[in-house]
Parts: sequence; C-alpha cells; structure tokens
Amino acid sequence: MANSALALNALAHVGSDRQPRAGLLSMIIEGIKASRRRQAEQVVANYIQLNGGRLTDDLEREISRKFGDYAG
Repeated sequence: MANSALALNALAHVGSDRQPRAGLLSMIIEGIKASRRRQAEQVVANYIQLNGGRLTDDLEREISRKFGDYAG
C-alpha cells in the first residue's frame, strides 16, 4: 500500500514544471499589440524628426496632446 501511494505521489509531479503555452488567439492578439506599438513609435519618431530631431519638454508635451493614448 505504501509503495502505490509513493508511486502515485511521484507521478503527480511529472510534467508539473512545464509552463502552459499561449493559445492561438492570445498569440494573434499579442502580435497585433506589438504591431500597433511599433507603428505608434514610428509615428512619434517621425514627428520628432520633423520638429528638429530633439525631444524637448515642449515637444514631449505637444506629442502627448497631439497623439494622446496613441503614443502610449
């Protein structure tokens, strides 16, 4: 009886170290989020470039007002 309990206890730990994999929908959503984040960064970078290429306090406030949540 003790041997079978030991065997069941040992089997309970097999594979418990594996991390759950993300589902297909989660992977698609994360891909979309990453794409939008890169796009927003590119838009802001282009805006900075068009306004002298230096990020000043004034330009940072203007970006925040102009792009709001889009710029993160």
